[in-house]
Amino acid sequence: MRPRFSRRSLGAALAGIAAVRPAGAQAFPDRPIRMVMPWPPGGGTDILGRALAARMGELLGQPVVVDNRAGGNGIIGTLEAARAKPDGYTVLMATADTHAINPAVRPALPYDALRDFAPVLWLTTQPLSLCVHPSVSAASLPEFVALAKAQPGRFTYASWGAGSTAHMAMELFQQRAGIQLTHVPYRGAAPAVSDLVAGQVQAIFTGPLTVNQMVPQGRLRCLATAAETRPPVLPDLPTFAESGYAGVSGGAWYALVAPAGVPDAVLSAVRGAAAEALKAPSVRERIAGIGQDVVGEGGEGLARHMRSEIETWRQVVKAANIVVE
Repeated sequence: MRPRFSRRSLGAALAGIAAVRPAGAQAFPDRPIRMVMPWPPGGGTDILGRALAARMGELLGQPVVVDNRAGGNGIIGTLEAARAKPDGYTVLMATADTHAINPAVRPALPYDALRDFAPVLWLTTQPLSLCVHPSVSAASLPEFVALAKAQPGRFTYASWGAGSTAHMAMELFQQRAGIQLTHVPYRGAAPAVSDLVAGQVQAIFTGPLTVNQMVPQGRLRCLATAAETRPPVLPDLPTFAESGYAGVSGGAWYALVAPAGVPDAVLSAVRGAAAEALKAPSVRERIAGIGQDVVGEGGEGLARHMRSEIETWRQVVKAANIVVE
């Protein structure tokens, strides 16, 4: 069961910190908190982080400032956060890429996703769906698999980078379905989707925003969603399990973590503020607008999820012999 937080629990967390401080010391926080964002401004992760930061700042009585440190599929910002002083004044917007896929595909990763961070709160998830260009003569997932099996390597698929969520989701699907597609990595989701719509590539795993915009216009055809249930906006889109391919997961997820070693009382205050912020109507509206679903699970649940995700993707990487330098 996911933990429930309230204003009372947040107040208790803050009061608890003041109680454990030495006499005369300032209660946490007494200055702005930095939220390291390992992705560029304007994307879905950035939108989520800024909405969360604004409300957390109101609750904590100090600004929570988003600091974009993009590059290296999230590595640059994540490493900076890992090296920050563990005092609660630096947190990181972690994602499936930074804390599950990077550890699985990059043998020389300069941080340890589990050892170097303290889990704060699992914020949201974002299921991906397999979509194809309308020129692909498949109206269902089984039909697409049949076409791909008949001509191995004929179909190309886009991703927003080698080792990205979209790349790994398609690798997992290929392994489950016993097919071979040709990977075409791009430097970002926008050019990948643009070339798919133009017919330069034939398939992609993509998020709800693209699906909701492109499918009704007839510019893409979606064959299955990696979500557990059908999306409300596309009730006719089956899940992979319904289509005969159980075990295909391809969801992005987003979480708040802190450098390892942050005192428990401080960590509790940050977690309480983040959980309370997730309840705010303004934050919920922004989350719904970018096609994400609220989770709100605490530290231990997030830690279990990260361990499970790393192991899942390591198995996919080993089977496909993928190495990203």
